[in-house]
Amino acid sequence: MPASSELKYTRIETISIILLSLATVLTSWCAFQSNQWSGEQYFRIDDETIADQFRLQMEVAGAQRQTAHLQMFLEYTASMARGEAEYAEFLFDRFPPELKTSVLAWDRLSEKEKSDSITSPFFMKEYSIPELLKAKEYELQATEYKKAANTADQHSDSYLLLSVLLSLVLFFCGIVGITDSLLNKKILLGVALIIFIASMVFIIRLPIMM
Repeated sequence: MPASSELKYTRIETISIILLSLATVLTSWCAFQSNQWSGEQYFRIDDETIADQFRLQMEVAGAQRQTAHLQMFLEYTASMARGEAEYAEFLFDRFPPELKTSVLAWDRLSEKEKSDSITSPFFMKEYSIPELLKAKEYELQATEYKKAANTADQHSDSYLLLSVLLSLVLFFCGIVGITDSLLNKKILLGVALIIFIASMVFIIRLPIMM
């Protein structure tokens, strides 16, 4: 074999060994990152589940409080209709702050406003249930956790795909070492380099989970 050809063989095999080593390390890194992001996904799913449980608890508590308010208001309006002003005042004084505020605001509305859309104090902006407001916060938290879980899943899949691509680099570099044709060695090494560089570009762009 001419010295020049032997030198080319040596260079190709040296580059192949270096590329094989780098691809092995990066394959392990991608597998590690895929596993880490997968774990992050499960943690965020757990957070979403917990937030949903708290949301349900707050919604049930809020519905119970709202039912109690409704019963108090119906008794209040019934006593007013019966002309029992003293009893009505007794009930009004014991209204919860949120109900009392909305009833006062509702009483200040004109009859037209009451008949058109705001048919009871429960439709007033002044009326709010703390538990239902808290339920909204938990709902927003659950939504954010779900988005985070989906993002983690995407990153895990991306790293897994990159580990598969890098395994192709390992395959082509392995073939380079056993083929005798210089042309085939160059082609295989070229393909391996292209895949490796493309994989590196994507790896650099992906976030890291430690």
